[in-house]
Amino acid sequence: SKTTDERFLIIGSGSKETSEYYFLDLEGVSGAEQHKQLLQSRLKCLQPRQQGLRYEDIDHQDGHFYIVTNKDDCMNNKLVRVAVASYADQTLENHFQQWEDVRPYNACEQIDSVLALRHHLVISGRAEGFSQLWIVPYTNQKHLGAWQAVTFPEQTYNVWLMDNFVYDTETVRIGYSSFITPRQVQDYNLYTGAITVLKEQTGPGYDHTKYVCRR
Repeated sequence: SKTTDERFLIIGSGSKETSEYYFLDLEGVSGAEQHKQLLQSRLKCLQPRQQGLRYEDIDHQDGHFYIVTNKDDCMNNKLVRVAVASYADQTLENHFQQWEDVRPYNACEQIDSVLALRHHLVISGRAEGFSQLWIVPYTNQKHLGAWQAVTFPEQTYNVWLMDNFVYDTETVRIGYSSFITPRQVQDYNLYTGAITVLKEQTGPGYDHTKYVCRR
């Protein structure tokens, strides 16, 4: 698959206990022949397979790869990043030693995936057992801001990232449902927090205002 900005092709394989991914810089590449030549000469490994080390859901933003991994025995995963330029050093055997935490590991949170957009990161996972999305702004000084948990009016719900293919965007496409709200497709504005419901499954005679869900 490609990173969201379409700069890199990511190729990989893995098991329950191992991962091994490769990346290919597609900048300035066009046509089947050029892609074939690149695969033979410029394919680089993010981290060789190592028992017990898993890393997955890789994306790219402004010269850094963002990676979800269980590195350092993080059972519920954490988010790390590494400069693409660091892979120019071919003498390194364990590149994961250069991976830096985006935020310290929290055992009460589970990190499942990361979506890198031009001005934000969107992370999906769980907090205290409940599904959660976090928005991380990317400042003009090219630093990541604070993690902002996305909240909804209902006390208990399920929320997840849907397919997002536009890198330079103000909104992110998400899925949402709860015990009383049918499955919805929503656009979430990354700047204002406004939600636009694009689609909702309906049932004959159902009125969600007649019910409540609490925790």
